[in-house]
Amino acid sequence: MREMEPMMHELRAETYFGMIRLLKPGCRSIVVLVDEQSKDILLPQFAKHIWPFRNNKTFSFGYLMVEKNLSWFRKLLEHTLPAESGQAHEDGSSMYERLKNINPRKTLGTVLVLCGWKLYFNMYHPMHTPPGKKHFLGFDDDGKDCSSEDSDADKATREEVQTLRRGQHLKLEDVLNGLPNWLDRLVEGSIRRYYVPEWPNNLR
Repeated sequence: MREMEPMMHELRAETYFGMIRLLKPGCRSIVVLVDEQSKDILLPQFAKHIWPFRNNKTFSFGYLMVEKNLSWFRKLLEHTLPAESGQAHEDGSSMYERLKNINPRKTLGTVLVLCGWKLYFNMYHPMHTPPGKKHFLGFDDDGKDCSSEDSDADKATREEVQTLRRGQHLKLEDVLNGLPNWLDRLVEGSIRRYYVPEWPNNLR
């Protein structure tokens, strides 16, 4: 999908304002997390899946290099943690401590949809397949769009941190298989939103 290459930009310090902070109202950036070893596999797949949206002027497309900017992604997730996340978990560690132990390889194939002006993001995580559930991370099986005030928000956030830390083993070639369906749900407005007080500004 070489036609998509000019439309995909790396999310980094130099593109931070254009891809997040200065987005026009109603516009969003769709960003996939990759690293140097996986980008040759994941970026062509990502390009294939976003190809139907190439003429949609409300979407921008890009990728985040995990080895450079894992700290930015971690900070983004910290903004979504509930206030009591500093309390100790069963293993004695706090949510923040466990978030620091995220394995970068487990984040590959994660897709963020960033709405700069409304301070929220959506997240597709291919590793999130809990037993008995039919949804990925940020993919609600009840089809309802949730806000940060939802009663299940705390539970969902704990699941996300645990999933990112451990994750289920998937072949790299398969991590984006569920993205087309997720993108359809995104356009319908039925994907969970995670609100943040501000966008992290520690991109490199």
